[in-house]
Amino acid sequence: MNLPSFEELIAARRSVRHFAPDPIPEEILQRLLHITHRSPSGFNLQPVHYVVVQEPKNKKAFFHACFHQEAIATAPAVIAFTADRDVEHNNLKASLQLEIDAGHMSSDEAEEMYKFAQMYFSHAPIGLGWVAKLLAPIYRLFSPTPELPAIYKKAWLHLHVGFNAMSFMLAAQSAGLSTCPIGAFDPWRVKKALRIPSRYVLPLLVAVGYKCQEPTETERFPLDDFVRWI
Repeated sequence: MNLPSFEELIAARRSVRHFAPDPIPEEILQRLLHITHRSPSGFNLQPVHYVVVQEPKNKKAFFHACFHQEAIATAPAVIAFTADRDVEHNNLKASLQLEIDAGHMSSDEAEEMYKFAQMYFSHAPIGLGWVAKLLAPIYRLFSPTPELPAIYKKAWLHLHVGFNAMSFMLAAQSAGLSTCPIGAFDPWRVKKALRIPSRYVLPLLVAVGYKCQEPTETERFPLDDFVRWI
């Protein structure tokens, strides 16, 4: 794809709140999710998981928790984008082993990456390590210091959901589908309705389907109001 084609894709993607009843072929949804799963992630941990809701009775179970939004009611599928709070425990060693097996990383490099990731995520000893990491702003006075997921885990997970959700919405647009990102809902009730374990955060739902009418065009402030060249 060249840049003009991508510009057209971005311009065409607008939120749709009323969908046609036509079902989405399963092979299309599978392909979109494969594309989405290629989104970048820190340490290649791949923290984002997807719950694909298609059955009307399952959508009805959390419709009230989404404040009766029309997109939820009419979309043939709603994707719940979740992210695992325990991802470094569940995925880190396996992810590094994948890289070793593929020949992308040596065992020594993987060991160094493991130690670095532990520094990022660990709450040791006895779960109190995050207290020391709260002193990071002081350490920052003397040396560059990242914001550590050990302290800002929820923000870190939300960031990765954003990567994945945007990939999904653009892929859906290129497949002739429309989407609507939904952030106004009660996550506790939606998680309960969809039987999502408590260790997962749920920042975003995305309704997807075929539009039944052209969405309203949205305007943007001038780009110069948002860019500073230095």
